[in-house]
Amino acid sequence: MRNLYHFTDSMRLARILRSVELRPATYVDAMAGARDFVHATSNQHGEKTAATTMSDPDRKFYRGRSYAKVRFTLDAADFEQWLTVIGRYPEWTPKMIKALEDRGHENGSSPYSWYARAEPLPLDKVVAVHTMEYPDNRWRPFDLSVAEISTVEGRPDIMCVRIGDEIFFSERFVDLDGITGYKFKPAVPLSTFAQAAE
Repeated sequence: MRNLYHFTDSMRLARILRSVELRPATYVDAMAGARDFVHATSNQHGEKTAATTMSDPDRKFYRGRSYAKVRFTLDAADFEQWLTVIGRYPEWTPKMIKALEDRGHENGSSPYSWYARAEPLPLDKVVAVHTMEYPDNRWRPFDLSVAEISTVEGRPDIMCVRIGDEIFFSERFVDLDGITGYKFKPAVPLSTFAQAAE
């Protein structure tokens, strides 16, 4: 079995855990009717075009412990080459495809390493999950069966997830173009979070 990888971050992880599936992204031009997909890559070190990398290019917020990196290991049999998938959706125009390929090349990424699927992927089909935090910068196993997520009463836009001994917060917002984003918030040590909850 050959593996692929889906990279995200702790800001999105709590909602992924709640939904129990990896869902297609939502930031493709909705006005043009273009849908997005669940993305994966054959590059186990990640893609520089991933959402987290693009929103924190100098890693300032990662080094500030506002989020942890998350890597899902996936079975390649559940995905197809990205170009094959988007070829079934005529709303993906040659201009859109070229723009994304050009951005990939500019960031040192090869579209030939890109894979996708149109439908959500249930988490029970995930091979493994790992997380990485600063300053350790090593991938560590994350056990989905004992994952802990929390919500903030009266604030459905805020969720948090425990990774190791830290609580990572996620505040979701939708901008004027209808694109979902997340605000960076520093992690809180588990001991401090527990005291505040008492």
